[in-house]
Amino acid sequence: MVGAATVHTAITQEKLAGAVADRQRTFQAAEWALRWGEQQVWLTPPTTVVNNATGCTPMNEVTDGGRPEGFALRVCGGRLIDAGRWIPCGPPSSNQRRCASYLIIAEAQPANGAALVRLESILLLEEN
Repeated sequence: MVGAATVHTAITQEKLAGAVADRQRTFQAAEWALRWGEQQVWLTPPTTVVNNATGCTPMNEVTDGGRPEGFALRVCGGRLIDAGRWIPCGPPSSNQRRCASYLIIAEAQPANGAALVRLESILLLEEN
């Protein structure tokens, strides 16, 4: 009986370790997609206006050749506008510099359909 309990405990621990490893790989894939989305916004800032309550749609599939394999990766981005105002870049003493803020959302999901991870970031870009 003790042997059966020990085997059962070992199997359960292996399953938990595998689930944690899968979740970590999915999180890393979502981080990669988020950084990729930030780079795309940096290169070509979107004109679509979004808000951080509803996010942005549609989520576009990432087809970049360097993407992590075995995951569905989706990214969207848009410009955040707070009542049509600009926000200052840097300290208050630099209020002549103005920034636009962009919301970037990334999702990663393994091919088996488990453990969807969604990450968001706000990117500030200086405007002229």
